[in-house]
Amino acid sequence: MTTFLKNILLFTSIAFISCGQEKKEEPPKDKSEIRYEKRKQLDTLNQNEAISLTNKYAAITGNDSTLKFTYQLQEIIKENNKVISLIGNINDVVQKESNFVLRISGRLGKRTCFGEVIVSPEIFQKLKDQLNSKLPLNKCCFIIKPTSIRSGSLLNIDADVHTNDDAETVEDANASAEAELTYDYDHLLLFIKGSLVDIYMYKKLPKDED
Repeated sequence: MTTFLKNILLFTSIAFISCGQEKKEEPPKDKSEIRYEKRKQLDTLNQNEAISLTNKYAAITGNDSTLKFTYQLQEIIKENNKVISLIGNINDVVQKESNFVLRISGRLGKRTCFGEVIVSPEIFQKLKDQLNSKLPLNKCCFIIKPTSIRSGSLLNIDADVHTNDDAETVEDANASAEAELTYDYDHLLLFIKGSLVDIYMYKKLPKDED
């Protein structure tokens, strides 16, 4: 085989291999896919930051399976000077003397919580810009030093109200009405009072990217 033919075969082989190794260009992603990926990355970031803050203070999260009853939570906080980590939202802010009080709702493990948390003026200044924003408030990870923890239950009213069909007036019918009130002990609520030690406000995508 002549040198010329050998060179042609070599060139053809290289070209064929190169073509086979070329990467196919992926089709461009649409805006919804891009937003979804960004939100997923941001969700992971927020979750990691909340976990990091919780670990920093060795805070109680309520996920400990041994803390079945409220008294156990009360004891471990009192005896070990523990703080709690609560994921939730700020529902209102009230000023009391030189401090501010956040009224919050959220979850401590599997239990729904409501809290009144005192915030020092120094910490409040850090939150003020976000609290005054026109955008909806973000979810937060609160690190709280509790001063009071109690539990309660929702009060259910039986919708099957019985009235006196023979009553001559509405007042007489209402006076004889019977309705059963029961407490929903399957869904206990925690009511927490304390002071704010630290906070992480979850980040959100800018409005034009949301």
